[in-house]
Amino acid sequence: MELLFVALGGAIIGLIAHYSLSGSVRRGVIVLPAVSTAVISVLWEGLIWLGLPAGEFLIWGISFAASAIVAFGLGVVLSRRRTASDDAFFSTFTKTGRVA
Repeated sequence: MELLFVALGGAIIGLIAHYSLSGSVRRGVIVLPAVSTAVISVLWEGLIWLGLPAGEFLIWGISFAASAIVAFGLGVVLSRRRTASDDAFFSTFTKTGRVA
């Protein structure tokens, strides 16, 4: 049952990351929530297998903190790479006058 709450929390963290970071029009809406949900779910299960009880704060804190770090970090990286890629494409497009 806890895994359902953890996955939902990961999706919410991903949505918060998507809409709070600049450049959200350059990323897909589902990318950050999907990655955040996957990270938090896999990490949660790994910590459960390592023997951490689900009722302790430590497992919740580690899972949610790692998910937030990955979601916000990936959001920044994707926005920067997409902006650089678009700028390179448009500069090539305007120099040649033809569609690449």
